[in-house]
Parts: sequence; C-alpha cells; structure tokens
Amino acid sequence: MTDDRNNLSVEFDRLLTERGVSPRFHEFQRLIPHRVRDILLVASLYDSYVFEEEGRLYEGILSEYVDLNLSNAPNLVRAPSGKRGLEMAAGERHFDLIIVTRSLGDMDALTFAVRLREAGITTPLVLLTYDNRELGEVQSREELSLFEWVFVWQGDFRILIAIIKLLEDRLNVEHDTRALGVQSIIVIEDNAAFYSSFLPLIYTEVIRHHQHLISDSVNTAHRLLRMRARPKILLCTNYEEAMRYYRSYEDCILGIISDVEFPREGKRDRQAGLRFAREVKASHLDVPILLNSDNPDHEREARRLQVSFLYKSSPLFMHELTRFIVQHFAFGDFVFRAPDGRAVGRAADLRALEEQLAIIPDEILKHHAERNHFSYWLKARTEFYLADKLRPQRVTDYKDLGELRQHLLNSLRTFRRERELGLISDFDPRTFVAEASFSRIGGGSLGGKARGLAFMAGLLNNFDLRHKFENVEITVPPAVVLGTDIFEEFMDNNDLSDFAIQVED
Repeated sequence: MTDDRNNLSVEFDRLLTERGVSPRFHEFQRLIPHRVRDILLVASLYDSYVFEEEGRLYEGILSEYVDLNLSNAPNLVRAPSGKRGLEMAAGERHFDLIIVTRSLGDMDALTFAVRLREAGITTPLVLLTYDNRELGEVQSREELSLFEWVFVWQGDFRILIAIIKLLEDRLNVEHDTRALGVQSIIVIEDNAAFYSSFLPLIYTEVIRHHQHLISDSVNTAHRLLRMRARPKILLCTNYEEAMRYYRSYEDCILGIISDVEFPREGKRDRQAGLRFAREVKASHLDVPILLNSDNPDHEREARRLQVSFLYKSSPLFMHELTRFIVQHFAFGDFVFRAPDGRAVGRAADLRALEEQLAIIPDEILKHHAERNHFSYWLKARTEFYLADKLRPQRVTDYKDLGELRQHLLNSLRTFRRERELGLISDFDPRTFVAEASFSRIGGGSLGGKARGLAFMAGLLNNFDLRHKFENVEITVPPAVVLGTDIFEEFMDNNDLSDFAIQVED
C-alpha cells in the first residue's frame, strides 16, 4: 500500500509539472528555504542611540515590512559592547546575521570580527559604519575580508532591510533559480557609500512593483506564494564575482546595474564595467544593462554598446534609476512599440496581452518576438512556465508571421485556461475564463455541493482523467460559487435568518 501511494504521489507531481501547475503552486512553496529571522546588532550605546534617534530602527523595520506586505519581520537583539556581543553570539540562541558598528567601546569592529572567527562562529557578519570617515579608516585593513559587506549608515532605516534581503538573496539564489527559474538583478559597485544609498531604493522599488505585477493571480493564496519569487538582487564588488554569478544564472538574469570602474584581477580597472557589458551582450543581447559613471568618455562607450547610462553625481540619479528599473526590467505594462520606438499598444495583464497580439501589425509582432520581449515580460510576472515555453522559439522557426502570431495566441489561451482548471479562483470579471473557471465570490465555506464539485474538478485536472477513457470526456461545468459569507449577508440584510430557522417546510 505504501509503495502504491508513493508511486501515485510521483505520478501526481509528474502530471502537475507537465501541465505547468507545479511551478505555480507547489514549487513556489519551496522557495526561500533560508531566511534571516534573528539578528544580533552589536553597537555602542551611542551608536544605538543614533540609530533610534535618526531612524527609530526596529519600529521602522516593522512598519516597512507591513507596508511592503513582507512576512516574518526578523527579531533584532542588541549587544552594548564587543565582549557582550561575542558572548551572545556563542550562546544557545542562534543568530542568522550579525551587524556590528565601527566602535564598540571595549574594542573595534575589526577586532570583534577576528575574535568571532577565532571562536569558530561562522554567522554572516556585516560592518555598518557611521560615516565616510569611519569607512576610510577601515577600507585598507586586511581584516575587512572577514565581513560579507560594509555599509554606511545614512539615516535611512531601510538600509537594514536591504542588508537582510541581500543576505537572503545570496543564500537562496542557487536553490530558487534551479527550482523555478527565479530571476536575478546583478548590481556591481565597490563604493560602499554609494551602494548604501541606492540599494534600499532598489529593493523598495523591486518589491512594490513585483507586488503589482502578480495581481493577475488565480487567488489570494497563489498571489502570496508568487511573492516568494521576487527577483533576487546580487551585489558584487569585483569583476570576477559578477562574472561568476552571470555564468551561473545567465538564462535567469533580469538585468544588470553596474559601475564602470571597479576591481578586476585584483587591480582597479577603469573599463571593467564596459568589459562586463560586452561579455553579456555577446551571449544575451536582450539583457538590459545600466552603466553609471561620471566620465563622459564612458557615456560614449555605453552608447556604442547600446546600453543605458547614468551620471553618478546627477541630482536626478535616484529618479532615473527608478525609471530604468520600471521601464527595462518589465515591471510596467507591456508596451507594444514600432521599430522607431512609437508606442502603439499596451497590455497590463495576460488577457490584454492576448487581445493586443490579435491586432498588432506584423512588423511590431516581429520587432518584439525577435528580442524575446514576450518571455522577458512574462518572467518578470513569475509566469516562468509560459515564458520558458516561448523563449526557445525564434521567428525563423515559423513559416510566416501569421503562424508565429497563432502560436503565441494559442499558448496564452491554453495557459490562461489550464491555470484555472482544478482550482478555486477568486472571481474577477477581467480574468474569468468562462469555459474553464471554478470561481468563488466572498469568503467563508463553499458549502457541501460546491466543495464536492471543486474536489472532483481538481481530481480530473491533476490526474488528467478528463480524457482517460476513449470517446468519453469527463468534466465539471464551469461555475461561480457564492461563499457562505455572502449567503449569510444576504440572509441578514433581508431579515431571513429567523424565518429560515423557524420554517418547517
């Protein structure tokens, strides 16, 4: 009996994967296996006061987690001295991250790091300096290699959220990319003060736009699961580290934001970013790249490579960076453009994309298909199954553009229909698929009859039983079910509750 159940489970998973359901509803649950839940902040009493006075540190973290709809805000435990920090790190309580400030009163941060590692404690360690002066004092020290990263406090508590998410992204990128094809953004910058200023912005924008993109979900549960597939941000401080990430995950790179001058082969290379951009463009022409520098020569080189460019000292840098992220990382609507750049159509969701694909001119269809824009946009929305199905196809694989158009339309229709099969979706007139949906309006229980129909619909779809018997098709009719909350509201609003209880018929 046990073997039969195991075989059934394996077959069930196989069928789900083949139908594109497993990546959406099962693999999403396995994402982000490593989370930062407990943080030890080792800081002098004065530094702790500065954090609280300027940023109301933990209150701000909790508030931001709520605003960004993030779950499981980590616990923050403080140690007022280096000695106490070492004792707590070696104690029974497990910490996922240790953040230490430059001066601890009884020792400096570098001494703390050395003693921590000598004690055999391997917990990730981040140095948070108070200003550029403190940063300059430690940059040339050999012990700096004991830290994962160095950040500069600039009065914005969101820097703590960026540090937490940065570590989680690094710990989970291998698993999540291999499991589901989660996308990554490579950020190359070796100036700690500079990446300390813009990383909080990048994380905030990526999380907020990702939440907007996944609104086209089957139901609330699946929307929350898809939040786990937020693009990773991989901070690199030298050429070799960035290239290692790129080669490892090149088919899942959403985009690249890079300085131009940074270390390569142990020495500062004034054109490292340009070299990196050429390498990327040679293998993946469609990956968006933003280079930033204050050297006009670098801007000219960037234009020759057909990559975007920003001046680092520009007062509009943050604004333009946000604009680049939204436009080039497919976080907005899909904008259909003519080869000359004119916008001729727009799609906010899969249904709108399907509608536009049916009417756009051939030249615009070809323009986007040749550049993998459709699969790129779908991946940004965590529709990995459909994106991976479309990306290997080339325009030349079809006899004409009419055949390409029909393939895209059929793929979208089939995907939209089959993602509804066997599931109870939240009713939305914009996404409702009349021939396939089993939707609910309102909360509460479904009721016995509707629950039984939903259960049968799930069995038929998940085990591919609809066409199992020759010349027989087994289906559950599409339905919209009112939850018991709606029924009870109707009864109360119409004063029918007492009547229903008392009536004898």
